[in-house]
Amino acid sequence: MKRRKIRRVLTTATFADMAVRDVEYWKKQSVAARLRAMALMRQINYGDAATGWMQKVLEVVTYLPHSSEPKA
Repeated sequence: MKRRKIRRVLTTATFADMAVRDVEYWKKQSVAARLRAMALMRQINYGDAATGWMQKVLEVVTYLPHSSEPKA
């Protein structure tokens, strides 16, 4: 029987390095994979309250510009 050599490996990285690696990883994933991961994270964080899909909400507002002149 052939003997295997066991090596111990330890790597270190900064939080900035890990953030870059994380972004690179998610950019390589498909949209469907990203959505599945997002749904899983919602389920983990919110439990049964997150079982439904996200609701799309849109609110329309009217912009009323401020007048710098005082009204008489």
